[in-house]
Amino acid sequence: MKINEVINPNVILPNFHSEKIIDSAAGELKLTATNLNGGRVPQFVVTVETEKGQVIGNFRFVVVDYEPEKKVFGFKVKSKLDPYVVGGNVSVWKEYQRKGIATEVYKFVRELGNDIKPSSTQTAAGKAFWDSGAANKIC
Repeated sequence: MKINEVINPNVILPNFHSEKIIDSAAGELKLTATNLNGGRVPQFVVTVETEKGQVIGNFRFVVVDYEPEKKVFGFKVKSKLDPYVVGGNVSVWKEYQRKGIATEVYKFVRELGNDIKPSSTQTAAGKAFWDSGAANKIC
């Protein structure tokens, strides 16, 4: 049986940029997703800012198993891989933790058109996030 994972191919474009304003337990926050150009592995980052523009969190997402659509003899050929994204290098300032920010960031990444899977290397906080079921509700 083939799993049908998806990613938004725009997230790997050098000029990718998307923003969303959320209301959270920490107040109104701005989430900004941008491409991290220049690496061998396609990736993007979601930055979390307060209303005053103070960065309080960063979430890096790595795109796994993505191959762009190809043309063979004029026909579009899709990859047989099942692309998805994995969160890594996640950081939220201590005073803003446990306020639903990670859940909102993961929801935003899903809304952008990406399937998300848990990383095989997780911190205790990352494991607790996935074990809580919060990620499963949105991923």
